[in-house]
Amino acid sequence: MKRAEATTPIAAPRPQIGRFRRYLLTRGWAHALLLFGSAMFLFPFFWMVITSLKTDEELAESRWLPAIPRFRAHSPYPRPEGSPEPMAQFQIRGLQLRTLDAHIHNLCRGEDVARTWTVESGDARLVATGNDATRVEYRFGSPDDHPIVLRYEFNFPAEPDQLHKLALAIQSDDSWHRVDATLDLGGRRWVSQSPTYLAQHRAQSILFQPPTFDDTTYQPKVWVRLRAEPSPKPADSDDRHAVLRVTLTPTSTAGAVWSKVMRNYQRAFAYVPFWRYVANSLVLVALITLGTLFSSCFVAYAFARLNWPGRGIALVILLATMMLPPQVTMIPSFMIWRTVGAYNTLAPLWAPAWFGSAFFIFLMIQQMKTLPRELEESARIDGLNALQTWYYIILPQVKPTAAAIAIMAFMWSWNDFLGPLIYLRDQSKFPLSLGLFALRLDSFGDQTMIMAGNVLMTLPVMAIFFACQRYFIQGMTVSGLKG
Repeated sequence: MKRAEATTPIAAPRPQIGRFRRYLLTRGWAHALLLFGSAMFLFPFFWMVITSLKTDEELAESRWLPAIPRFRAHSPYPRPEGSPEPMAQFQIRGLQLRTLDAHIHNLCRGEDVARTWTVESGDARLVATGNDATRVEYRFGSPDDHPIVLRYEFNFPAEPDQLHKLALAIQSDDSWHRVDATLDLGGRRWVSQSPTYLAQHRAQSILFQPPTFDDTTYQPKVWVRLRAEPSPKPADSDDRHAVLRVTLTPTSTAGAVWSKVMRNYQRAFAYVPFWRYVANSLVLVALITLGTLFSSCFVAYAFARLNWPGRGIALVILLATMMLPPQVTMIPSFMIWRTVGAYNTLAPLWAPAWFGSAFFIFLMIQQMKTLPRELEESARIDGLNALQTWYYIILPQVKPTAAAIAIMAFMWSWNDFLGPLIYLRDQSKFPLSLGLFALRLDSFGDQTMIMAGNVLMTLPVMAIFFACQRYFIQGMTVSGLKG
């Protein structure tokens, strides 16, 4: 008989710790902590973006998220419960003219609109409300429906070339429909160049203005510019006969959402010379960044690679300047720059960067000390002097640290507010950081528009940092300053 072969019992599978649990116990907690910290730091930026998309009414209601507008087929329409008024309606409350000779003419009162204005096209009617206003009741079949045109004929109370501002007082119905205007006067047709949307439910005035001296000033451009075109009809014998047409164009849901997103940003561009401020900031950023790179690399080379008497004492004095608070040297620096005639110029903001910064010089010294001496010895054998060695041999080796210094100099100069506030008084020379402060003053604290300006100022810094963070981290690491 054959011996029975011994059989080895199959062991049950050992319980293994799940991958997620092992990851959580080893590195997951650290990653979660980093994500939480990142979310805490990014929260102010997201709050700023969300606020820039709100209207003033939504900000006053303490809404966390902005409401999403949708296509409104008709007006009036019922508002949500708890609203100050039960119905949302579009009203015309008057028309006023301002001439270049500083005269103000009331062309039409709100209660007279229903009697003197006509509906030239579209499904609409004018109804007097009895409270010095006329309600515009309209209906659109679809977002592609034909616009509604309201017509008003009147005698211009001044010479046609005295036209300065035409103010149309309205109350919006938050439908986000588009309002445009044309004015036939003196053989010319004035056409509005940018639309106005019926946002919110509050009263407002739409200012229509042709090119005047106001366009050359730095005051808030809150008016709608008018462009002159030849009139389709020959000029009447009476040049003061005027025809105003107000056009109400339906806006789709997508168009309303886009209009709401862009509203505060367009207002920020209109209230201040935004691109002028951006140009000033770019000039300052370029000069400060170049000056900081040159001075840091040049001075650090003398401390790290050259031997000269008193080098250690000079380095100690240089580093000691880092212990001086900037508030201590603020007034003496201002007196010096004013004495040399540089007050109200950009020179006090960018010139100091070309004389070096103790922190950036020390950062570059730490990097240059890690380079082998053989590089300079080989350069000497090849006949290079100290300056050529610095330019051809040393600089290419310190690019990571130079990139980190450039990023930090860019961020500091782009966000600098105190320096321009001290040295500049001419608004045409303001950088964007100080220009946004002027926006706050001109807008009387309109937080939604201020947040839109802050978003526009923050985006370049974030883009530069995220695009160059690899060079920033590498430069800080090789310089021996990693945490």
